[in-house]
Order: sequence, then structure tokens, then C-alpha cells
Amino acid sequence: LAVRRRPGWELALPDGRTIALSGDVAIIGRRPAADPAHPGAQLISVSDDTRTMSKTHARLELHMDAWRITDLDSTNGVVVTGDNGAEREVSPGAAHEVDGLFLLGDAELRLRRRDT
Repeated sequence: LAVRRRPGWELALPDGRTIALSGDVAIIGRRPAADPAHPGAQLISVSDDTRTMSKTHARLELHMDAWRITDLDSTNGVVVTGDNGAEREVSPGAAHEVDGLFLLGDAELRLRRRDT
């Protein structure tokens, strides 16, 4: 019997660090607050010298094998960059699929599969 393993994911932060995503939901910001609707969410603090990232800026959620990002009414928005380099702003409260590079304010983050 074959055992299926879920691929690991990580988030590359602007300062060069990477954070392994440990679950299906992560909340990102300078000092993200827990969300009662997602009690098991991983809280990811990101250093932001430009201060364009909100304290609780966005939520990543894994659905099947695709990540979606939701802008949590941040001040400076969320922008998703496609494979072709086209940028798309995510409306506050709306979820948008993300498979690589995205911006929280001026901070550039990258979602990627982790080497196993």
C-alpha cells in the first residue's frame, strides 16, 4: 500500500528567511493576531522596515493543492504576481489563488514547495 505524502510548503520572507508552513491556514503580518474563525492558524511575523505591512495583513489558506490569499482589510493591500509578471490587486476580504510571488504592502514574499 502506497502512503501519500502531502508536499511541504514554505514562505520566503523579505529578509531571506524561510518559514515552513505547518498547516492549512497561516496569518501574516508585522504582529499578526489570532483569528477565532481559524483557531489553529499559524501566525507568521514578518519584519517590515518600510512599515507598509499591517499588523495582521493577510491570510493564506490551502484548498486541495492550491493556496489562496485573502487581504484582511490591510492599509496597503495585497498584490499577486502571475507567472507572466502581471500583477493583480486582491480586493479586501476576497480570496485569490497565489502560486509564487506576492506583495504585502511593499514587502515581497514567495510561496514555494519545500525540498523534502
